[in-house]
Amino acid sequence: MEGAEALDRSSHKSPQQSRKNRVFAWTFFLAILVLGLVVVAGPWMVTSYDKEHHVSIECNVTGAEGGLSSASARGSATWSQVSISTSDCGTLVLSSGINQSNRDAIAAELAVGGEFSFEIGAATQSLRWLTDPIGMTPAVWAYQKINGGPE
Repeated sequence: MEGAEALDRSSHKSPQQSRKNRVFAWTFFLAILVLGLVVVAGPWMVTSYDKEHHVSIECNVTGAEGGLSSASARGSATWSQVSISTSDCGTLVLSSGINQSNRDAIAAELAVGGEFSFEIGAATQSLRWLTDPIGMTPAVWAYQKINGGPE
């Protein structure tokens, strides 16, 4: 009988242990909720902020190629873009103002190479440490040639 009583007493938790378990469960639940909100709402918030807040970066362009991009979030959509390769800023994508009739000419202008100034979103620039490792490519809003290409 003594063994059964000892076993019964050990299976009951003290009020302090029950409180610790509840605090841990609520903390874990809130952390998962916040993480979910960041994953779902984060990209939308960055994109919205970037539309109104631009910063300039200077990059050495090594190549550019016109093409199409697509998304299937509500049906299917495609749009023209220019993918820009740089030696110091990674890959950038220009889709603002790009259409099927001008994408190849703009790509050819950029493909000559040299130093260019690009306007990208301020939030995107601040989060490059996070977006670069996961392969997110910054969107370019505008560009301007700084100096000549390779000679």
